[in-house]
Amino acid sequence: MNRDKLKSADQLIFIDYLRQALVNGYSLNASLSLLPKVWDEHSNQLNYVSKKVEAGVSLGDALHEIGFSSTLAAQINMAVIDGNLLSCLEQLSELIRLKNKQLKKLKSELAYPALLVGMMISLLICMQTFLKTEMLDSDWTSNLMLGGLLILVVIAIVFVIKTIQLLNQQDYFALKKLTKFPVIGKVLNLYVHYLVISDLATLLINGFSLQKICQLAAMQPENSLQQVLGKRVRMQLESGVEIKKII
Repeated sequence: MNRDKLKSADQLIFIDYLRQALVNGYSLNASLSLLPKVWDEHSNQLNYVSKKVEAGVSLGDALHEIGFSSTLAAQINMAVIDGNLLSCLEQLSELIRLKNKQLKKLKSELAYPALLVGMMISLLICMQTFLKTEMLDSDWTSNLMLGGLLILVVIAIVFVIKTIQLLNQQDYFALKKLTKFPVIGKVLNLYVHYLVISDLATLLINGFSLQKICQLAAMQPENSLQQVLGKRVRMQLESGVEIKKII
């Protein structure tokens, strides 16, 4: 099933192709029909999206099925509704580029520490194996050091893998967990605020009321940032909560 999903780099290529087709004057359906011929490597996924949209499925929902995060899918759906898809694709293209750049930087910066830790573990194992007869009295110390180091390495690896998984997932609950992480938490908070304000401002400018925006948001992919916030805000509005308190 993973082979049928578009990776983050492929999602960026798809967005750029679709944006260019729309700029050249093609309609959305015509653009989606054209992409499999232009990008043969992923023609199966692109044909699937094209057929889904022709059958009446929203573009964001179809893209969600081929690997796009629920939050990005919801943002695309909202852009289609207010007729602002081209501008949305430009913003998403820039955001995905920045995300891929930061992930690449993170991996490169972790490579050297990982190499050092691997060398240290190898050295300790060699010391235990070949010098055990000379370290009988303090053997428990070396065992303790090795065990502690291995535990730290496992924790670090689990943390990095979990962070990357949540970044790729990018639904409401993944973003909420990431905002509590050290270093990247503050950046993710700004990213979430940007997404919410961007969607809200665009829809308000195009004449949608706040209640209508909440209804549209609640219809987006399950657990997306827009869907969860839309349902929550609509319930608070119906209960008579002041706008200032909701914000």
